[in-house]
Amino acid sequence: MTSNNRQHLNPLSIGYFLFHHTWDTLILLFLSLNPITNLSRKIGIDPMIGFGGLLLIILGLYGIKYWFFTFEFDNEMLTINTGVFVKKHTHIPYGRIQTIQHTQWFFLVPFHLEKLQIETAGHDEKAPEAVLPLVNERVRAEIERKRLGKTRSNDIPVSRIKATTPLLSQLPITQSTRMS
Repeated sequence: MTSNNRQHLNPLSIGYFLFHHTWDTLILLFLSLNPITNLSRKIGIDPMIGFGGLLLIILGLYGIKYWFFTFEFDNEMLTINTGVFVKKHTHIPYGRIQTIQHTQWFFLVPFHLEKLQIETAGHDEKAPEAVLPLVNERVRAEIERKRLGKTRSNDIPVSRIKATTPLLSQLPITQSTRMS
């Protein structure tokens, strides 16, 4: 079914998770303002140390989310594994992939990182089937290669895909005669 070749996102995705959940983090900091200040004064430490500890806990939680978010390639499908306590495994056969949208912010260009949104025939209209927040450009090339049924990894170079698909564009839908 799937190989043991699980890959993690780029470590910079911890910052992406923090930015993506900014309001959650700010609400948590606001709600903990008074309790942390009172507790810190009661035990005799500076409240800034208490907030520093809270920020370390928040970064640790996003680090755990990063650690448990993996994806893997197989000959037949892409598998995305998420969750710490409730594990979720999303299996996406290459033949069912309709579009791959990629977004690359200007500050990610030197790192060759991009966000991939993968949509399939049975996806929800409001959200894509799967999102890979920060992955190397080679991941998109590998998915495209397997989606098109190529056998060698050098059949579709990343530069060719980048030249034919501008940023934020959708790749054309290809018809497949492959049975799922």
